Amino acid sequence: MSRLRRSVLGFVAGSLLAVPYLVLAQSEGEAPSKTPAEERRSPLPNYFGKIAVNDQQREQLYRIQDEYSTKIDALQQQIKALIQERDTKMEAVLTPGQKLRLAELREEARQRAAKQKELPAGDATDPPTKNPPAQP
Repeated sequence: MSRLRRSVLGFVAGSLLAVPYLVLAQSEGEAPSKTPAEERRSPLPNYFGKIAVNDQQREQLYRIQDEYSTKIDALQQQIKALIQERDTKMEAVLTPGQKLRLAELREEARQRAAKQKELPAGDATDPPTKNPPAQP
């Protein structure tokens, strides 16, 4: 996958993770309702929370996020379908032996990724840091 395509997918996925839906209604007898800004669980985009936006601006920003989330969802689905179509066509070019080897390589990569998730932080297999602590 090209670097640009990975960047686009990463951006789209990250944007989608930052845009959950607002609670639409509360049942009777609950505590007084909060403003939509207070109910909102997702953070503002990078650095927006650090520039002291007021409640009105925050509401506008959340509305804009919500407006674009459906458009971004649709584009992400199109990208996913195109990648799947491309991969299917590319695999059709391979011989049965190449397809088998490709499946083996993918499985090895899945196993490595699963193993990395299991390792605790700071494990001995982690690469050394750029600036190791000074020795006494």
